[in-house]
Amino acid sequence: MKSKHKFRISLVISLALLTSFFSPFKLLTSVNVLKVVHAEESLFVTTENLNLRSSFSSKSNVLLTIPKGKTIKKIGVYGEDKSWFKVSFNSKIGYVSTKYVTPKPIPKNSVSSINTIYKTKTSLNLRKGPSVKSPVLMTIPKSSPLMYHAASGPWYKVSYNGTQGYVASQYVTISPSAMKSRSKQTTEIRSSMSLVNSKVLITIPASTEVTVLGKSGTTGSWLKVMYNGITGFTPARHYIVQVAPGILYPLIQHILLSKILIYVTKRVVTDLF
Repeated sequence: MKSKHKFRISLVISLALLTSFFSPFKLLTSVNVLKVVHAEESLFVTTENLNLRSSFSSKSNVLLTIPKGKTIKKIGVYGEDKSWFKVSFNSKIGYVSTKYVTPKPIPKNSVSSINTIYKTKTSLNLRKGPSVKSPVLMTIPKSSPLMYHAASGPWYKVSYNGTQGYVASQYVTISPSAMKSRSKQTTEIRSSMSLVNSKVLITIPASTEVTVLGKSGTTGSWLKVMYNGITGFTPARHYIVQVAPGILYPLIQHILLSKILIYVTKRVVTDLF
């Protein structure tokens, strides 16, 4: 009887641990599952025949000349004025001037194309045009969400809180969130988490898709969302959360493993007890 009792205890503990490991909650909240893969983010195209150099200086040795229109992969940004990229081309690594490259166009059928959500790596100037000489419209705080519209050389045309302008592409990165949500009714995006003491930024029609940037409030009763370049807060109860594509496979895997586990457990218990 003692051995059977011990087996029962160990079986219960094993089941609890295994169930915890394959918990759907873990699957649905994993950052890795929600991460958007965007290979084009670090790819650039040469706009002229371009020297690949041994260092980030025009006086350094030329390793080879990259023909116009070739794709290079950005590894890092160098120089006091951030005017050099460390890149890879045909297995060669070196440095090129940022003046003669432009971001590789993102395919229209890509998951991350127009209306991709980026976030700023640092406080960043939103400019009227794609140039450091263009007037500054505003300074965007670090880690702020931006909506991407198009590329113009090393600049991205983006929207931030309803204002369109240009930012240097090297200071932004793809936002890891891929979750979408659809409004169940006509609702509003507000400036803060309050239905009374906040400003209405925009009204959202029913069945409208927004990008969810996170949950807010003590019980997650508010969503931080972006819609048409405007970021704000909206009541979570007014939305239906849509499962991101990357979640479907782990979720199916979890269901199948759970069913197999239940079947095997029943057989073991029947045979032993």
